[in-house]
Amino acid sequence: MSERTFLRAFASATGTTPARFAEDARLTRAKTLLEETSHALDRIAFEAGYGSVDALLRSFQKKVGITPGAYRARFRTTGWPARDF
Repeated sequence: MSERTFLRAFASATGTTPARFAEDARLTRAKTLLEETSHALDRIAFEAGYGSVDALLRSFQKKVGITPGAYRARFRTTGWPARDF
């Protein structure tokens, strides 16, 4: 399958491009880690598949509209122990 054929098939099946799909998956993972752990941003960036904390910050600000710290303050799951293992 050529790259172009793959891109068309992927977009047809998912409604998005492979790059956007991957970015959405990284962002979803980062949100989960921010909500459920007290990991530092460098660890969250690494575990979510970002190349750097700066990449996480830029992506988060662009897509979510707030910083990861503000997101954590607002959506941190309270009453649950942090999963820092």
